[in-house]
This record gives sequence, C-alpha cells and structure tokens, in this order.
Amino acid sequence: MDNKKDFLQTIKDLFSKAVSKILSVRDSLEDKLGARRLRIIAVSAAAFIVLLILMIASGACSHETEKTGKITDSKASKAVSAKVSDKKESSSSEKDESEPDEAVEKRDEHVGNLKALKEQLKETTDGLYGNWSVFIKNLDTGDAFTLNDHPVYPASMIKLFCGGACYQAIEDGLINEEDYEYMIYTMVSESNNDSFNTMLWALGKGYVTNWCRENGYMNTEQHHGLFPSDNGDGLEDSDLRNQTCVSDVGRMLEDIYNGECVSKEASEKLLDLLFRQKYRSKIPAGVPYGDVANKTGETYDVSHDCAIVYSPNCTYIVVIMCECPDMGMEKFYEFSMLSSQIYYYMNS
Repeated sequence: MDNKKDFLQTIKDLFSKAVSKILSVRDSLEDKLGARRLRIIAVSAAAFIVLLILMIASGACSHETEKTGKITDSKASKAVSAKVSDKKESSSSEKDESEPDEAVEKRDEHVGNLKALKEQLKETTDGLYGNWSVFIKNLDTGDAFTLNDHPVYPASMIKLFCGGACYQAIEDGLINEEDYEYMIYTMVSESNNDSFNTMLWALGKGYVTNWCRENGYMNTEQHHGLFPSDNGDGLEDSDLRNQTCVSDVGRMLEDIYNGECVSKEASEKLLDLLFRQKYRSKIPAGVPYGDVANKTGETYDVSHDCAIVYSPNCTYIVVIMCECPDMGMEKFYEFSMLSSQIYYYMNS
C-alpha cells in the first residue's frame, strides 16, 4: 500500500511539474509562434501528459460508474435529493448573518488532505500572467482552502447569484415563474446579457445584493447591468461595480449541492441550469471522467469559471478567477490545465 501511495504521489508531482513547465515557457514562445498556434501546442502537450498518466495509473484508480454514482438522467434532481436525504444536521453548517467575514473564511479553511494541492496550485498560478484566486472544497470530506481570496469583478459569473435571487422572488410570489422561466435559462445556461438585464428590471434595483447579504454571500454585490446588450442602461444604482469573490461563489455552489439555495426545488433547478451550461472550455475541459455543472464569466480583462465536479473518487467544488488585463479571452487552456491538475490530485 505504501509503495502504491508513493507511486501515485510521484505521478502527481510529475504532472504538476509538467504543467508548470508548459505554462512557464508560454510567454517566451508566444512572440515566435503566435497565440493561436501556441495554444494548440500547449493543449496537445497537456493531452499527451494526461494520456500518459492514465496509461500508467490505470491500475491504481478505478473509473467504474457503479462505484462512483456517476450522474446520468435527471442529474440535478438525483444529485440534490441524495445529498439532502443523507445530510446530517450540524450547527456548524448553519449560516449566521452576524458572523464576520474573517470568521466565515476561517470556517472554510479546513485544508486537511488538500495541503499539497494548495501548495502546487500556488506554485503554478504564481508563474502565470494575471492575479489568480482559487477556492477548492472536497464535498465528501469537507477539506477546503482558498488562494488569494478578495473581491473581483465577476463579469457574467454574477448571473449565478441573480439566478438564486430569481428563484427567491418566485417562491415569495414577487414574479411568476412561467413568465420568466426561459429568461432565467438563457441568463444562466447561455449567459445572455439581455436576459440578465431583463431579470434585474423585474426584480428591482438592489434586490440581488440584498439577497446575497441575507444568504451570507457578504462580498458579492450587483450594481449595474451587463453589456453588450440592448437593455442595460438605467440599471445603475451607484458608481460601484459588480463584485464577488471565490469563497462566495464556492459557498453558493455548496448551497446548491446541499439543496439549501432558496429551497430544495430551487436548488435542483439551478443545478440543472449549470449542467446545461453552454460554455465548457475551461474547468470542464480538464475533467476526463465524470459530470460537471459550471458557470463561466469573462471580459477582455478578467476570466472566471466555477464548477461542481462529480468525479470518480469524490465530488468537489472548484472556483478559479483571474484578473488579467487585455488577456481575458486568452486564458482557456490555462483553466483546463489547472482543472486537470486538481482532478488528478482528487482522484489519486
């Protein structure tokens, strides 16, 4: 058993070093090869590394869906129902609106068996262009950590929180679900800006921010609509920009997973929208086995993705946000490589 663990640790270390090496030479090669050709080379190299590790470690890790409970039909309903029925009552899991931000962050920092992964990701992201933030949580063990957690412009990731606020308004009788069901789908699953702005007009200024406050997402605020769009003008409630952070996003994903975002039924609907996400070239691209429910966001200056990953060995949350002036549309392969690094650590 010890030899097997040593072998798997060696594989993890080799993969981490290979990813870091590929990323470290990017800047020096980009001028010579061009961004598009370099991206193809990098992704091909990463795919080769992943294939090699799979061939070597095929005897060490099992990917049988019978053992992992892989999500198939009615993904959202089965995933949330199973979690809610098995969940144990615990006072430590209840939100306390008076709990200060520092205490909330400390509560989530149970690194446990993720200590080595935290060190690996810090080393990797330190070598990349941009200001990277990361949240990881193993939902089976409760081990979790954050890297560089701070408020960031969320781009379209703010639509995740708006989705939760929409279902709250529906349950409270403020809006009719039949009137806005398709609009909520296109807002979350297709990341449509006009749909997002339409829901803001329906909810009213300040509603999303207040909902975030009431549910413990203390660093998340919505102050304006999104562009390009035809209906975003006039939604500003101040000179402030929208914002969130990786720990807030991670907590909302965990609430959805636990069936606690608004209600069990609302959580199932939100999870279904994340499973139907149209944009899958970041975190999902680094997950070779399993199912991924995710939500992205990017502009020319930021690039983000968040996901619940149902992998063979465990279910985990990963949130990655990057502030990268002028490079927000060029970060896809870095996200997929980081996602692969996380996946193979979680499944070793």
